[in-house]
Order: sequence, then structure tokens, then C-alpha cells
Amino acid sequence: MIAGARERFQKFVADPKMLLPDLRPAVLGVVGRYADQKTWDKLHELGLKTKSIEEKGNFYVGMAMALRPDLAKQTLQLSLTDELPSTPATQLVAGVARTAEQPDLAWEFIQVHRQQLDAKLDAVGMIGFVPSDERFLRSGARGGI
Repeated sequence: MIAGARERFQKFVADPKMLLPDLRPAVLGVVGRYADQKTWDKLHELGLKTKSIEEKGNFYVGMAMALRPDLAKQTLQLSLTDELPSTPATQLVAGVARTAEQPDLAWEFIQVHRQQLDAKLDAVGMIGFVPSDERFLRSGARGGI
């Protein structure tokens, strides 16, 4: 499955018409989850280039799924940039915690960058962001959800 997703991704990079839009989230998710630095960089490059909000989300979600801690750290840093609108940017943190299985890494990041993350959220988002992630990070994620 991983090899097949990688093959489809390479064809997509060469010609986006080679991967049906309905398959892109799945392929980008698998490729992102098992990414090396070169693949993560390509996902990031494609995410920066696209004009489509949906495609951008697919590329960034793929990056947030990376199992390698070094790539997860790079994805967390993207949440502090202006590459994505505020809400999707902060959702990268939860994505790293949940889908990349890096709850401790995400929690440490939240602790260090709380003010910067809060600045991206409106009042309602600020109230819910860390409490819900804290419950997830401190109990659920480690409990094997």
C-alpha cells in the first residue's frame, strides 16, 4: 500500500491529472505519514504553490501525518506561519498529536508557543484550543484512541 501510494504520488508530481481528485487525500496521507525529508519538502512545496484551498489542506494534512519526529517538528513550526489561515494552521498541532502519534511533541510545542497560537484564534477558539487538546494529549492519545 505504501509503495503504491508513493508511486501514485510520483506520477502526480509529474502530472497532477494522473491522480484522481477523490484519491488525493488518501494518497497524500499515506505518503505524508511515511515521508522522508525529500517527500515532506515536496508536499510543502506543492502546498505553497497551489491556489486551491482544498488541495492546500490535503498537502498540509499529509505533512501533519508524518511519523518521523523531525518532520513533525517542522510541521508544528508551520502552524506559526501565515502559510495557512489561522484555524487550519492551529489544527496542524492537533494533527501532529493525533495522526502522527506525537502527543508529547505537540504538547511541548503548545507550552512553548501558547501566545503565538492564541494570537491566531478568536476568543471562542482560544478557549477551546488548549483545553480540548490538553485532554486529548494528556489522556486520550496515550490511551490509544
